[in-house]
Amino acid sequence: MNKQTLLKLEFDKIQQQLVSLTYFEGGRQKALAIVPVNEKSTVIKMHDETEEAMELLRYGEPGFLSSVKLVRNHLAKARINGLLSPAELSDIYHLLRASRLIIKYTGGDSCRRLKDICSGITEVNDLENQIFRAVDEDGFIRDDASPALRSIRSQIDSNRIKIKDFLQKFIRSESNQKLLQDNLVTERDGRYVVPVKQEHRSEVKGIVHDESASGATIFIEPLPVVEHNNHIRSLQMEEKREIER
Repeated sequence: MNKQTLLKLEFDKIQQQLVSLTYFEGGRQKALAIVPVNEKSTVIKMHDETEEAMELLRYGEPGFLSSVKLVRNHLAKARINGLLSPAELSDIYHLLRASRLIIKYTGGDSCRRLKDICSGITEVNDLENQIFRAVDEDGFIRDDASPALRSIRSQIDSNRIKIKDFLQKFIRSESNQKLLQDNLVTERDGRYVVPVKQEHRSEVKGIVHDESASGATIFIEPLPVVEHNNHIRSLQMEEKREIER
């Protein structure tokens, strides 16, 4: 059947309806590539598969497929010993999880044809569990992925608390009220700073990180918190190395 005939039959509109029902990019690509068949045995086979799938959907949709992404590029990187990011590992975890669950989903006696389609899918439980223990649902390395990482992040949190406590006392101090544009603690380039009025900049000892568009406000990192901020930066570099490890 040529392309012109398919257009007259509005086959493309049927395809788009099918595309709108797919769960992820892999299904979308298959839907866009589908073409009519004219062998009777193939038609009957596909009809039976569809009927079986529709019956299965009566008991609930496989929602776990919605988080699946194509991982071809991830695998290509892994094959040359490339470093996968936590987000890429998360994508692989979701694929492994979906593979395991789709085998279970089509495991009933009434799913003989779908079971055949899924026969090439392999469960890799050890890898799935290893990734799950290290990477959370949002693609971030968990605190307890390693004892070292847990310790580093605990130290980062501890230093942040010390900085915030000092700065909260700083902005609440009556003697500092007249120096500040606002009674708040903010961040500039990952450093905790306070907004100081331009005319009082010399009265707050510390490092200037930024100023407002009008120039009326200077964002200063007071000297007493510089050491803690520096320690946080050092710990963040350790954290990055530990995540990569």
